[in-house]
Amino acid sequence: MLLEFDPLGIGESGAGGHLQDDRSTDGDGMRPKKAAGEERPIVQTVKLELPLFVRLKTFGAKTRRSNQDILRSALIEYLSKQRA
Repeated sequence: MLLEFDPLGIGESGAGGHLQDDRSTDGDGMRPKKAAGEERPIVQTVKLELPLFVRLKTFGAKTRRSNQDILRSALIEYLSKQRA
């Protein structure tokens, strides 16, 4: 995959200061195409109180894991225990 920085926005979109990707897109010019039958992840926003967020970030830093990986693993485990 080749990424090329276009600081003046001379590329196709003309938006300025963005990376251009040589991958083909799904028609909106933003996201790479997915293989047939492959599903896209769905974005889910979670609001956390500051102390819980700090605990999550601290745990992630100590274990070198992303917030998404930690939360996804915890959700899978919880749903399995609930037999949902």
